[in-house]
Parts: sequence; structure tokens; C-alpha cells
Amino acid sequence: MRGLTYFTPGLEAARQEVNKWVRESGRFDAVIDFDVATRDPRRPSRLSSAADGGDHLHPGAEGYTIMAAAVDLKLFGR
Repeated sequence: MRGLTYFTPGLEAARQEVNKWVRESGRFDAVIDFDVATRDPRRPSRLSSAADGGDHLHPGAEGYTIMAAAVDLKLFGR
């Protein structure tokens, strides 16, 4: 599948719209924002190199560690 890309401007706009709604709608008691935790600060539409599992879409082992660190255990009464 050489040359396959998961990024298009339209899909990125949809992803941003959904994330904005999740963050700002008030429909949730809390939000664990894995997007903020794993993104590249210089290119926010991409995973950071530390989090990237190699396909630029899914996190690798370090990415899951980063995601786990983003979870506030107080949300679960701990």
C-alpha cells in the first residue's frame, strides 16, 4: 500500500471539528485529551515522533505510555 495517506484537508477539518465539540460541548463530565498529549507541537495534525507507531496514524508503545500519563486518576476516584 505504498503511497497510502490517511491525511486529507477535509478529514483533518472533520477531526478538528469533532475534537472541538468533545472538548467544549459540556456533554461530558471530563475529557482525556489524547490528541493534545500525543501530537507534534510543531505540526498539530500529526503524532509526535515519540508517540508515532510508524504509520503516522497509530501510537506505538511509547505513545501508549504518553497516553497513560495523560490520564488523571482522580477522574476515577483515586
